[in-house]
Amino acid sequence: MWILRHKKEGGRASYGAVTPVLTCPDYQDMIDRGWRRSGDYCYQPANDLACCPNYTIRLDTQKFQPSASQNSR
Repeated sequence: MWILRHKKEGGRASYGAVTPVLTCPDYQDMIDRGWRRSGDYCYQPANDLACCPNYTIRLDTQKFQPSASQNSR
């Protein structure tokens, strides 16, 4: 696992790690500590380096109905 520090233009910053194999307990521990996941890349927003706070939005995928504009690609 590699830990990286990344800062993009526009004030966003995060710490990240490539994790091709991650156990459920390790993943839950990372979530509990504020990490997020996209594929095999885990990242933690670095709010102390960023201009804006990050918000977690939860979505009930069973009840979600996309609008017409969300359906068009």
